[in-house]
Amino acid sequence: MTQLTRRQQSIYEFIVQHLHAEGMPPTLMEIAAAFGLTSAAGISDHLNAIERKGFIRRRPGVSRGIEVRSSAGSSPPRACSVPVIGQAPGSGGVQRSEAPRVAIDSRWAGTEAVAFQAATDELAGLGILAGDLLVTEGGAEVQSADLLIGRQGDRLAILQVGRDGLSATPIAGHIAPAEDIRAYGRIVAVIRTPKPVLKPDTRRRQRQRRS
Repeated sequence: MTQLTRRQQSIYEFIVQHLHAEGMPPTLMEIAAAFGLTSAAGISDHLNAIERKGFIRRRPGVSRGIEVRSSAGSSPPRACSVPVIGQAPGSGGVQRSEAPRVAIDSRWAGTEAVAFQAATDELAGLGILAGDLLVTEGGAEVQSADLLIGRQGDRLAILQVGRDGLSATPIAGHIAPAEDIRAYGRIVAVIRTPKPVLKPDTRRRQRQRRS
């Protein structure tokens, strides 16, 4: 099956997440609104490309006529439950216990994947907006220009891998160059969810409850 582009993958994951959250596929206008477009025509070309690549099937004339398809010769795609453990960039650290979970297509990430909610619009040029879920896969191979989530103490930042494929620089958030930066792995999916998963002050309330 032909791979999706980053924008196509974001749209496809939005459809999958909407199905699991709402029990039905989104309309074209709901997809367009989620991606900042005022017209359904702006999203139609992306859906046509996703359909040609075999990920969805569209039923003409039906308002919610998008069906998620299985790969040729395989069973239907299964959902994988991923915990949303923090906000990036942010200073609230991570919280695995009682973390809210979201369902994504298991073809994008394995059972060890974790997600972070984007807390900035600084990366709009890369297709990432505040509220988007950034799914990271620790075992994924990292290449030049890939995006990572990095943690230093309680601070979380979004990093971009350099041309050497080894170093990484913060592009959203602030962490000091040091050896104690933990990388949660490459961002393998960006999901625009129909509803917010974390509120901006969630981590602060969690810390207050634990104190």
